[in-house]
Amino acid sequence: MPSLHGDVVVHVRGLHRDRGPVLAVLFDADGDSSNRDPGRPRHVASAPVLEGDASILFRDVDHGRYVASLVRRTGDTGPLSPTHPDVVFDARGNETHVELEPHERLHAPRPGA
Repeated sequence: MPSLHGDVVVHVRGLHRDRGPVLAVLFDADGDSSNRDPGRPRHVASAPVLEGDASILFRDVDHGRYVASLVRRTGDTGPLSPTHPDVVFDARGNETHVELEPHERLHAPRPGA
């Protein structure tokens, strides 16, 4: 019988610091984002930042649709600035990889613009 859960690895790229931990959460993707209770994520995990990147491992995640969200970096005192947009993804199979890229990489200006 196939497994109904697996691991999720969230790769966070382009952090503005080169060390310390970063925290990420997984929410159910049902409903719109305004209904997500930040105090009730399905999964929470952290990983060290190395040279501006981090790979955060979530173990035994049930198959389904989730939202990966960057929550906090060490040393942050106020709300997290929205530098990394949330990503909706489907967790399937033994291991799912998700990329969180900063806004400036997603919406870089065109050359000459």
